[in-house]
Amino acid sequence: MGLPKEEAGEDDRPEQLEHLWLAFLEMSQRRSFAGAMDGIQPLPLQYAHMEAWARLNATELHPWDVKVIERLDELFLKAVADARSRRAKSQSR
Repeated sequence: MGLPKEEAGEDDRPEQLEHLWLAFLEMSQRRSFAGAMDGIQPLPLQYAHMEAWARLNATELHPWDVKVIERLDELFLKAVADARSRRAKSQSR
């Protein structure tokens, strides 16, 4: 996702979870966004999106899989919020 493999930490990902990481990336590409006072921000992935992705890809997502994807999404949204906060602080100086 824009970083060299070494910097992105891809070597540290458990091989058993690779399919969930790839599923998350695909779902994230189709995520919804909403306008906010400080710009457009990504919205959390919805169960309906996960269900549609699984159906369209003929893939079964177990409850544990959904929990992992939700956690990845939480980390993604936090990283976006942190980046926005840092950018806002640097612009207000």
